[in-house]
Amino acid sequence: MTSPPILDVVDYKTHNWLRGWLNGADSATIPIWQLKKSDDWVAAMARVFAELQRVLVSSGYVAFEVEYIRGGKVMMETLVVGVAEASGHKPELLMVNQQEFTKTANCWGVSSKTKRTNANRIILLK
Repeated sequence: MTSPPILDVVDYKTHNWLRGWLNGADSATIPIWQLKKSDDWVAAMARVFAELQRVLVSSGYVAFEVEYIRGGKVMMETLVVGVAEASGHKPELLMVNQQEFTKTANCWGVSSKTKRTNANRIILLK
């Protein structure tokens, strides 16, 4: 199960400094994708899905978590399904987890209900 970088919506280097520190790594030196364009993201993910196809056993599954971004204008699951199918994966289901806005969102600099991600999607691929 994985949650990929979500275009340029999240600054992963800054937000993962604690994980890096706990693992003895400087997150600023780790090459993390920070792509702005959907086409660039799809091209990068094509390489990921090709590798997943190579290492996944024939009866295996990939659970891939995505979100909607840019005010719902970009539905990441549509990007994932296209690139996953092109790599030989078969979409089995899409689970949508709708949740209430929580105070933990403040950790990510989200201070109001107008700037929230209140749903995430998990795409199950075979």
